[in-house]
Amino acid sequence: MRRRLPVLLVAIALGAVATGSLHAWVAYTAARWPGGATMTLNRSSVANVSASQAAAAIQTAMSAWNNAGAKMALALSGGDTNANQIANDGVSAIFFRPDSNGSAIATTYAWWYNNVIIESDIVFWNGGRVFFAGSSGCSGGYYIEDVAAHELGHVVGLDHSSFVDANGQTATMYPTTGQCDQNFRSLSSDDIGGIRSLYGVGSSGTGGTGASSPPQITSPAPGSTLTGSSQSFTWTAGTGASELWLHLGSTPGGRDLFEKGLTGSSITATGLPTDGRPIYATLWFVQNGAWQYATASYTAAASGSTGTLMLTSPAAGSTLSGSSQTFTWTAGTGATELWLHLGSTPGGRDLFEKGLTGSSITATGLPTDGRTIYATLWFVQNGAWQHANATYTAFR
Repeated sequence: MRRRLPVLLVAIALGAVATGSLHAWVAYTAARWPGGATMTLNRSSVANVSASQAAAAIQTAMSAWNNAGAKMALALSGGDTNANQIANDGVSAIFFRPDSNGSAIATTYAWWYNNVIIESDIVFWNGGRVFFAGSSGCSGGYYIEDVAAHELGHVVGLDHSSFVDANGQTATMYPTTGQCDQNFRSLSSDDIGGIRSLYGVGSSGTGGTGASSPPQITSPAPGSTLTGSSQSFTWTAGTGASELWLHLGSTPGGRDLFEKGLTGSSITATGLPTDGRPIYATLWFVQNGAWQYATASYTAAASGSTGTLMLTSPAAGSTLSGSSQTFTWTAGTGATELWLHLGSTPGGRDLFEKGLTGSSITATGLPTDGRTIYATLWFVQNGAWQHANATYTAFR
């Protein structure tokens, strides 16, 4: 059984100023998706247009690539995600951030391992930029269809191209675009040649024969909170996949919580923590003669008391009420030297840090931008430092 190794990350952005010399498509990595990629939109993050308009625009962009005649398919999940940070967390997310990133309009982040792309996130930077959907009404901004088409080209593995045809039309993967431009939503011959070269010519995963379909964890939904210390997991069988294993860990790729070979289509993991920590799932399998894997992340259930201290309010995985939030915890048994840390990263304390007395405290000055906030309740018990974790979504 092969174990997961650290993955590689690349970030590629679409800029707003047109420059560059002529060259055809290139790939930024030798890695490929094993058949297709499903992405999930953070609908609450969408700016300037409705979530349904943004979803329709993204699906239009996906259709351009799906109709290119390559053995690769892109799909938009019908679900939702609260992802608003760039993270290899098992969810290929698309979200809008009220921030700027230099001249970038949007940026794609991709992770891969052993020549297999395992996740991509797309960020639309709407700090100071305006996005539109459709084909009319744009003024001083950018159409989601065209920006998404470019970024999805990065998702499939293509780098920037400075291809310009005889009529002066640039490739969708051209590194820059202008305001209200609608050219990127229609692929050039260079873009089509690129994805066909990466995945081969044939039907995409949306129909026909297509490439092998990999197993995927289907329940519980990625990003959700588990129901307790016992949780049933289900998955799709995939095409020609064998030797399935499920790992659950406290860190990405970890297996400290659960590890078992799989048969059938479901298994119940027991003895899981109920302290609100992040839990990372890795579904390993052999397909096309090579070990591959699918990932998902969850939030552990939070129980009232386990004999150690636990944050009881707000509920783990919930959204905070504003820039000021009261936190409460259980007293525990023989616990002393309590501290509460709130951070923008797991274990961080950049947002709040204070020693505790009593059973509640109000943290002020918290961000209201929808980011993930990580809480760590430190304490000494049985002569050793211990901690309880919980994650929240900042108020927006």
